[in-house]
Amino acid sequence: SSAESCFLIDGASQGCVTHTDGDDTSPLSVLTGGLIIGQDQDGLGDGFDGSQDWEGHLDEFLIFDSVLSETQISTIRTNIMNSNNWDGTPRVCGAAIDHYSISHDGAGVTCLLEEITISAHDSAHSVVDALSSSVNLSTTSNKGDWIGIVSGGTALNNGTAGDGEASFTFSSGATSAVLTFAHPVLSADTETFGFNVTDGTITEESGSAIALDDPDIEYSLSGFRFIDSAGDELIGTQISGKSSFDAPDGDTYYLQAVQAGEDNPSLCLAAFSGQKTIKMAAQCDDPATCVTGQTFNIKSGSHAAVDLALNNTAPSTPSSYSDVVMTFDGEAKAPFVFTYSDAGLMDLHASFVDTGAEPAAEFVGSSQFVVRPFAFGFTQISADGEDNLGGDETGGAGFTSAGSDFDVSVNAYRYLATHDTDSDGVPDDGVDVTGNGVTPNFEGDVELAVDAYTPSSGTEGAFSGGTTLAFTAYSVRAGAPVTTTLQYDEVGSFNIEASHSQYLGDIAGDIFSAPEKVGRFYPDHFVRVNSSVTAACTPFTYMQQPFSNLSYELEARPKGATDATAEAQRITQNYSESLSYASTAVMQGEAENNNSGDNLSNRFSGYLSSDEWVLGVYSVDRTDSIFLRDPSATGLEDGPFDNLQLGISISSELDNRGFESSQLNMKPDDNNDCVSDGDCTAVSIGDEQVLRYGRLEIKSAHGPETEDISVPFTTQYWDGVAFVTNIDDSCTLFPLNRISFDGTPISAAVADRTVTVGDGTTVGSINTSGTNTEAVSGNFNLLFTASGAAAAGSDNTGYFPVSVINLDEWLRYDWDQDGDASDSSVPDAIITFGRARGNDRMIFWQERYQ
Repeated sequence: SSAESCFLIDGASQGCVTHTDGDDTSPLSVLTGGLIIGQDQDGLGDGFDGSQDWEGHLDEFLIFDSVLSETQISTIRTNIMNSNNWDGTPRVCGAAIDHYSISHDGAGVTCLLEEITISAHDSAHSVVDALSSSVNLSTTSNKGDWIGIVSGGTALNNGTAGDGEASFTFSSGATSAVLTFAHPVLSADTETFGFNVTDGTITEESGSAIALDDPDIEYSLSGFRFIDSAGDELIGTQISGKSSFDAPDGDTYYLQAVQAGEDNPSLCLAAFSGQKTIKMAAQCDDPATCVTGQTFNIKSGSHAAVDLALNNTAPSTPSSYSDVVMTFDGEAKAPFVFTYSDAGLMDLHASFVDTGAEPAAEFVGSSQFVVRPFAFGFTQISADGEDNLGGDETGGAGFTSAGSDFDVSVNAYRYLATHDTDSDGVPDDGVDVTGNGVTPNFEGDVELAVDAYTPSSGTEGAFSGGTTLAFTAYSVRAGAPVTTTLQYDEVGSFNIEASHSQYLGDIAGDIFSAPEKVGRFYPDHFVRVNSSVTAACTPFTYMQQPFSNLSYELEARPKGATDATAEAQRITQNYSESLSYASTAVMQGEAENNNSGDNLSNRFSGYLSSDEWVLGVYSVDRTDSIFLRDPSATGLEDGPFDNLQLGISISSELDNRGFESSQLNMKPDDNNDCVSDGDCTAVSIGDEQVLRYGRLEIKSAHGPETEDISVPFTTQYWDGVAFVTNIDDSCTLFPLNRISFDGTPISAAVADRTVTVGDGTTVGSINTSGTNTEAVSGNFNLLFTASGAAAAGSDNTGYFPVSVINLDEWLRYDWDQDGDASDSSVPDAIITFGRARGNDRMIFWQERYQ
C-alpha cells in the first residue's frame, strides 16, 4: 500500500505510479516513446490490466534480439544464481581503492618541470578506477607549484603560489593522472622531500601501501634531461628490435646537461661541453623485472656502442651502470640512438659527476618511455592435429567444419625492416614475423578478431571462443606462445588478426598482427528440415506416374546448431553456388520397399533441385518426380510396392560431409535395422507410398442389336499374380480425343459418340469430366446403346473398332508381346451388334446355353 513503482532504462525514469494496495490496477504512465514490457495493449498510453502489471524492482533485467527457449532461460537463471554473468562468464566487481601510489624518476632540477604520476591502487597494488575522485596534493617541503595536467585528470587548482599544495579530479575511468611540478627554490644545493595525496580518507599511506608508493625526490641545481630533436623533453614510443633513429617515428635523441642560473634558479643553462664518460643504465619499470638475455644497446655519435646494464624496478635507483662515451656540443647536448630487444615500460638513467666544476657538480636524470612489440604472430593454427591450410570458398583443402573448435597460438615479436616496407610500424600483409625473435616481457590482453572474410559478398560468420588471450608475466609464461580455442560458424575462410590497444596506456602503443587466412571452413553436417510426398491418386501412385508433389528442404549447418537456433546462426549461408563455393553436395535418390534389402534407388527420378544450393539451403519442390518401372525388365510388370520409402543420400561433396547422424534411417541394400546397427546411409523423404504397376485395358464386346453393350474399359494393376481392376483408381483422366469409335475421335458431344451400325446407330456413353473420361473405381463405364431391331428390311447389325491411343507412360503395356512394355496404344476392341463374327482362325465355335 502506498508503494511506488518506477520503470527506468539505464537510470532514466520512464514513469512511476503510487499503488493504493498490494495488487491494484493503477496504470503506470510511461513517457511518450517509452518502452512497454510484458503486456498487450492497443496503443502507447493505455493502462495495464491488473493481472499484467509488475510492482517493485526489476533486477538482472535482460533484453535479447530473439526468442529464448525454456532451456536457454533456465541456463541463464542458473548462471545468475551462481553469481556469474547471464552468459556464464565470471562476474567481476570493481576493486575498491585501497591507497594512492606516487611515482616519478627520483631526481629533479630546479629549472625543469618534473612529471609526477598519481595512481589509484587496490590492496594487491594493482591500478583500479579512481572513480573520478577529487584529491588534495602537498609536499613535505611545503614548497613548489603544480603547473599542469598531462593526462588522466581535470580541474587542477594550484592554490597559493609556492606552497606545494593543489587539488585536482581524476578523469572518468582514469586509473592514474600525470601532473607537472616545479620546485625552483632549494634550501641548499640539493633538497630531498616527498609528496602527499588524500581524498579525505584514502592516502599514499593507507591500507596496504608500502614505501614504494611514497618515494622521495631529490632536487638539485644541475642535472640531465633527455630531449628529442625538437627540444621536447621526451623519448617517444619505441618498437622492440628497431633502432630509435629508424622509421617509423625515428628521431635523434639527446642527453643534455643543464644547470640553474645563479641569479634565476628556474632558468636552465648549458653545463659543459666536450667528450665525457657518462654512466648509464636501463631499468624495467613495467614489468618490474627484466628478462635475462635481453639487451639494451646504446650508441652516441661515432663512439662505440654499449650494451647497458639492465636493472629491475626495485630498488628505485639502478644498482648497475655502464660507461658510455659521449661528446657534448656547445648547448651541452650529446646525441644517441638505442635499441631494446624486449618490451615494456623502461627508464633510461644517466649519471655524471663534473669534478672540473667548483664545487664538483652531480648530474643525474632519467626518462621513461614505452617499448612495444612490433607485431603479433601466429605460431600455429590447427584443428584436430591438422594445420591450417588457408583455403577459401573456391578451392584449397578443407580445414575444419564451421562451428568446430580450432586452436590458435600467438606470441609477440620484434621488428624487422623487411616486414614493414611502408614503415608504418604495422607488419605487411602476408609476412611471417615468428622468426623475428619474441618479446618475452610483453604482458596484456590480446584480442583476436575477423579482419576480412571470403566470400567477400557473402556473410561474415560468428567468431567465438577464447577471443581474448591473456599474456601473463614472464615468471608464469616464460615467453611462450599463448594458445586459445576458437570457433567460426560460417563456411569459406576469414583473415584472423591479433591486436592490443594502447600498450601500457600509451596512445601510440597499438600492436597488430599481419592478417592470416584461416580456412577453408565447410559445413559440419546437413539436416533435412522438412519433406513430403503426395501420391498421384490417393492412396497410390502408378509406376512411371509423377507424384502430385515431392518436396524436401536441406540446410547446411555449423556444429552445434539445432532447429531452435536462430536462422542466422543455424545455416551456413555461404554454402552457395552463387557465391562460388566449390563442389557443393550432390543428392542421390534412394528407394526401398518394406526394408526388403532390394535396392530400388535406380528407379527414383526427379529428386534434384533446379536451383542447387542457395545461401546454405537446398530446396526441392517438384511435380514431376516418378518411380520408374523396372528398367532391367524392360518395364514389364512387377510389384506391387505397398511400403515404398523414398529418400536421399549424398553422392558427392567436396569434404565428404554428410547428414546429421540422428536423421539417417535408410539403407536400401540391406534388410537389417540400420538405425540399430548404426550404418544407415540415407534419410527418408515423406511417408511410405503405395506404388502399382498399372495399365489401361479395353476388351471386345458383343451382344444382340436389341440390347445395350457394356464394354470392359478399365485401369488395372499387377497384384503380384495377375492384373486386376484397380478399384482404388478414381483419379485417372484420359482425353476423350485419344479414343476413337470406328476411326473417329470422340468428344463430349453426342454426335461425336454416335456410330453407324448397319442401317442403325449406337451412341457410346462414358464417364466424362470436361474433355476427359474419368475412371471411377477403375472403370470408365463405356456402354453402347442398342442399335435397334431390324424393321422393314433394315439390318442394324454389324461391328466397329474402338481405338485407344497415346497412353500415358504409366498406363502402357507390352500388348504386342515384344518384350517392351512401352506400347502407347492398346489393341482395338471390336464392338459387335448381332452375331459375333469371331476370329478368322477359329474353324468351329459353339455357344452353349443351359
